[in-house]
Amino acid sequence: MIEKRGGTCIPVQCDHSKDSDVEELFDRISKEQDGRLDVLVNNAFNTAQGLKENMGQPFWEQPITMWDAVNNVGLR
Repeated sequence: MIEKRGGTCIPVQCDHSKDSDVEELFDRISKEQDGRLDVLVNNAFNTAQGLKENMGQPFWEQPITMWDAVNNVGLR
């Protein structure tokens, strides 16, 4: 759809848990696109250890380490 309307779609894989990957992505945008980023689809998810074991528990009863692992990637 983007290309049909004259745009350019550039899919990029980036590990959001690695600061160096995120920095490299924005360096690339700066160099290749003159710093222009019109749309970013952040499709990141981390399956935290313990997710299956804690399934069905209220979120407030689940280990904070699980939520840190998920949110430090998905919401970053």
